[in-house]
Amino acid sequence: MPPVPVWFRGREEVMEFFSAHVRPGTFRRMVPIAANGQPAVATYGHDDSGAYAAHSIQVLSIADGAVSEIAAFLEPALSESFGLPRVI
Repeated sequence: MPPVPVWFRGREEVMEFFSAHVRPGTFRRMVPIAANGQPAVATYGHDDSGAYAAHSIQVLSIADGAVSEIAAFLEPALSESFGLPRVI
């Protein structure tokens, strides 16, 4: 999803991306939500103060009972559009 267009196909490629690019040793929280009638999660990342700061909204497309696509919107302020706080 812009501004960082990337494409992964299959579980192995997705897991390789997370292993290489999501900071090792960081903690994340995911809050289940819905976006445009689809399942989604608001993601929060652990910050230096010990709180969890809003990071992104990830919208999941489901096909045949599995995740077929993830559209990631890397804008922390979007959490407020879903009635969620910027920090938890």
